[in-house]
Amino acid sequence: MRRALFLLLLGIPYITFAQSGLRLDVGLGASFQDQIVLDGQSYGNQVSLGGRLGLSKTLEYKRNILFKGGVVLKYNRSQNEFRPANLTMNYFALQVPLYAGIRVKKDWIFLAGIGLERHEDYNSLTFEEQVDLRIDLLFKIFRHINERQQIFIFSHFNFNDSPSISGLTSPKNGVYLGISSVIF
Repeated sequence: MRRALFLLLLGIPYITFAQSGLRLDVGLGASFQDQIVLDGQSYGNQVSLGGRLGLSKTLEYKRNILFKGGVVLKYNRSQNEFRPANLTMNYFALQVPLYAGIRVKKDWIFLAGIGLERHEDYNSLTFEEQVDLRIDLLFKIFRHINERQQIFIFSHFNFNDSPSISGLTSPKNGVYLGISSVIF
């Protein structure tokens, strides 16, 4: 049922709006996390290196109003000290970003939206489903280089204050630079 809803949400805009090409987005940047207290120990305030690789589709309405959606593979590499050891964590996740925005003049695009991401605990010993849905606030600014390529700056913010291990492996805030290119 969830997969069918996901495909439906991605498919409806393709029928109702003018379309621009399918794009490949690649971004590199840094993520950071406020202090988190877990089991009496304090973690965070460290910068994690990260990357984003995604496919996106932009739908235009009246030439200046844009809607953008897609799928992004997120990667974060972070280091934390869990007494008495230092651990390096590599984190991969799929995120579904949904944006709305405007085109300013000919070369600039400003977008704001949300990113939906699901965290699961596969190491749980219980048969209950342990799911943590993460919703990020996203901002993206594009500048056209030429007809097929754009550069962008991207940021994400998560306002959930409940401490969890997912906050250590996928920090709450981040800033990325990248390039977007039409592939179809």
